[in-house]
Amino acid sequence: MDLQPVFNHYKCITYVCSYFTKDETECSQAIVNAAREAKESNLNVKDGLKKIGAAFLSSRKVSSQESVYRCMPELWLRKIFPKTVFVSTDMPEKRLRVAKSQKELDELDDDSTDIYKSNVIERYSLRPNNIVSVNNMCLAEFAAYYYKDYKNDLSETADAQPEVLADNIIEQVNMESNNKSFPGTIRLINGTKVMKCRKVKAVIRYHTPNKTKEPEKYFHHLLMLYYPWRVETELLGNQQTYMSKFCEPNVQALVEQNKIIFEPDSDAVIEALETLRNNDITLHSYDPINDQENDDIQSEMTNHSNDNESFNNLPPEHLGNGQTSSDQSTSGAIATYIQPSDISDDDLRQSVRSLNKEQRTAYDIALTWCRTKVKNMNCIKPEKVEPI
Repeated sequence: MDLQPVFNHYKCITYVCSYFTKDETECSQAIVNAAREAKESNLNVKDGLKKIGAAFLSSRKVSSQESVYRCMPELWLRKIFPKTVFVSTDMPEKRLRVAKSQKELDELDDDSTDIYKSNVIERYSLRPNNIVSVNNMCLAEFAAYYYKDYKNDLSETADAQPEVLADNIIEQVNMESNNKSFPGTIRLINGTKVMKCRKVKAVIRYHTPNKTKEPEKYFHHLLMLYYPWRVETELLGNQQTYMSKFCEPNVQALVEQNKIIFEPDSDAVIEALETLRNNDITLHSYDPINDQENDDIQSEMTNHSNDNESFNNLPPEHLGNGQTSSDQSTSGAIATYIQPSDISDDDLRQSVRSLNKEQRTAYDIALTWCRTKVKNMNCIKPEKVEPI
């Protein structure tokens, strides 16, 4: 058993992230090969996508645990808690919607325009106005607490689920103190749908526009999520802009009050992201075994090169000024890799042209040997490549 103590939060987060962000290099290489073969065979788009899809399905490695789950569809492969809900805060004309099924469309009147399925935004605008707490809630609160239950309780599969994953048990363990008194069920104004209230609020997801580049979209996003409204046109101010509405008295204060509930540390997160983007920070890996596996796979990948390809398609280790493996930390828990510096194709070609006859001959021999060695690694019948 390999036990590695972790003494601060950053190292713990990085160590966990190294697992669920692990790349599948073999699968990626298979997809690249399939795309190249489709292009060389002059396949149309449909057949080319089929070939790429087949390469993905046939080359991905699946663990034995996942294989058992896939063979038994009545078992859950994963359980997400708390629930996550995506709320589209884009402009109305840019927002995507899902059309109703053909059966539902056939049941509509010939002159009906109600061709889209209802979503959380439409249900929010139809929330009851006779309940004060529901009438005054913002869209973020409504999406986090209320949902339409589409779940069908199948008795033949209910016994197959692990008891520890049952919703009622999870809710009891993770019950939060909620001072807001929301009713357990509400009926929408149109009277056709009933919404249920979650015992533990969901995590809302959304896209935040850039405040500097798209100020109108940014303020529309804030108002739509954190300011109570019935019709979306109410979010426009006196100057017919969302920014003017945001600057009206008491509007900004109410938006900030609701925003801090769902984004309590948003300023710190934004500052950390800006610092990461603006500064050259070397990220450390805390999973040396994973790094070694990826390095081994990378070294076995076939390099399909030709005489007209870019020089930089070859690994530029001999061009780097970074530390070598002997200079790096020898700690068993931390492994650091510094990417060697790269030069442009023009600079490399100019350096090659500056070689004399004997140097150019040696360079060509070494380059040809490297290409032959890499190509020979994953061929069907590998041949021994003699050293130079």
